[in-house]
Amino acid sequence: MSKLVVISNRTADPDESRSGGLAVALWSTLKQSGGTWIGWDGRVCSHDNPEMTCRRAEGVDFFTTELTGQEYKNFYIGYANSVLWPIFHNRTDLAEHDPEFKLSYERTIRRVASSCFMRISAGDVVWVHDYQMITCGTELRKKGIKNSIGFFLHIPFPPPELIRCIPDHAWLITSLLSYDLVGFQTEKDFQNFQKYILNYTDAELIGEKTFFFKGRKIRAGVFPIGIDTGEILQALESERSRELNERFRRERTGELIVGVDRLDYSKGLPQRIHSIREFFARCPDKKKAVSLLQIAAPSREKVTAYEKLSEEMNYLSGKINGDLGDMHWSPVSYVHRNVERDDLPVIYRNSRVGLVTPLCDGMNLVAKEYVASQDPDDPGVLILSEFAGAAHQLADALLVNPFDAGATARAIEKALNMPLEERKSRHTSLMRSILDHDVHWWCGEFLNSLKEQEIWMVA
Repeated sequence: MSKLVVISNRTADPDESRSGGLAVALWSTLKQSGGTWIGWDGRVCSHDNPEMTCRRAEGVDFFTTELTGQEYKNFYIGYANSVLWPIFHNRTDLAEHDPEFKLSYERTIRRVASSCFMRISAGDVVWVHDYQMITCGTELRKKGIKNSIGFFLHIPFPPPELIRCIPDHAWLITSLLSYDLVGFQTEKDFQNFQKYILNYTDAELIGEKTFFFKGRKIRAGVFPIGIDTGEILQALESERSRELNERFRRERTGELIVGVDRLDYSKGLPQRIHSIREFFARCPDKKKAVSLLQIAAPSREKVTAYEKLSEEMNYLSGKINGDLGDMHWSPVSYVHRNVERDDLPVIYRNSRVGLVTPLCDGMNLVAKEYVASQDPDDPGVLILSEFAGAAHQLADALLVNPFDAGATARAIEKALNMPLEERKSRHTSLMRSILDHDVHWWCGEFLNSLKEQEIWMVA
């Protein structure tokens, strides 16, 4: 019997809660076919010969591997997060080009692909995820895998001019043509991909989003990822959430603006603090009546750019509080640690404004989670960056340019003063889009398209 095989940088942890868009959808789909999930377990070993370990949970086989110290340094911190991540997020200035990074990327993907090869049977459908694993398809094809293989890029695909900043970029991007189906978050991402493929490879466009390369047909598609709204509603009904909600109501004074992000330079966090400062300059009467709760979970702390960003955020949040706050009120509450995921819907529901202003983002599920957490009878207002992939679906949010502090400040003012009926109307429209394109829709759309590609190829 054929099964689904998922290959990603990280797998879900069978011992922990699986809440979260990708994990929820993939776990559910894998259970239907008795599937397999292969990836890194998040650990770094002290030797140079890590092996795959297997665990079975709820009918799903998890094959995980540790990384060696060199793989962690040069593959994960190096090529994946100091070359690909910044360039794919339009930050070529932050990329670090060390030849050892690429060599380690090749070796690590080759090792992982060898382990995957032994666990893929005839008829299995293989789904590879995200930028860390781009060349996995090529390595599987080299080993003779003829199965249907799909790839989904969760982050933006940048313009060809930026891709060309990557040394040996043709090797990297041409490897995407080893897949049968390549999925993107937005039409813009696909258009950037198509421009690169037609200008820098020998592939031909033979139909809508369909290419021919070295005897193979490859399709591309747009599949915007969604969220599990049921998970959010369930979290809001828990006893823990009810207690946290009551605490908010007892202790809260004034209106709350909330931002929830990983500490990452793509999220526009310093620009957000500047916008809050501009807002209080425009609306001095809102001092002591409004505050920002900015949660920034630690991320990739060994990457130099993240260390600098952490220092900058500490300075900016301290500066605005020192300049504008007093003993009884701070304009910004900056929380630099992880917050329980099940607590976030309550935090979202108790905030009047959701401030989601990345400088560049593949989708941004926080925007959708904020909307889904609202009380439909008294919803908050989503302010969303026009540079987030979610902006293509959530047009009834207040869309802003996060580089324009004044425009974002005006949007905050508008959101806080928005009449109830307008808030309800916008929320209804946003929820309709979120429900129609949830994470289960996304998963089904991609796999159905991959199956259609398989039938077409056989025919």
